[in-house]
Amino acid sequence: MYGKAETSGDMLKRLITLMLWLAGIAESAAWQPRPVRAAMLFFLRRAEISARRLVAGDASYLRVAPWLMSSAEAHHGTSRAAAMSLGLCFRLLALALSNLVALSRRFAGALAGRVFPALDPALTSDRAEKRAPKPPDTS
Repeated sequence: MYGKAETSGDMLKRLITLMLWLAGIAESAAWQPRPVRAAMLFFLRRAEISARRLVAGDASYLRVAPWLMSSAEAHHGTSRAAAMSLGLCFRLLALALSNLVALSRRFAGALAGRVFPALDPALTSDRAEKRAPKPPDTS
């Protein structure tokens, strides 16, 4: 893992895993004493803002799901419900990122095979053999 280049798919899988890990921390914060929960939620809210920007970017011009556009301040307070809500938000962001990854792979596969046949290795090798000039017949 260390020392070799990561593909973008590996990096996105690690980000999804990180978001699910943060969701677990937020949900476990719900059962901590109030001062501990307040400190944990303080840092988790900052992480949620970063995760939301990673997944949604500045999607204010799009008509997207309201949970994707709501700010982290919607989870204000240090109650157990706020911690559980923050955990759910991390899980939904991980799901949204996972769906974006799957959709981009499907779209890239469709483009490679149909729109840009030169990108499809199976088609390229067949066409290269057909188009290759034949050597002159010297018999």
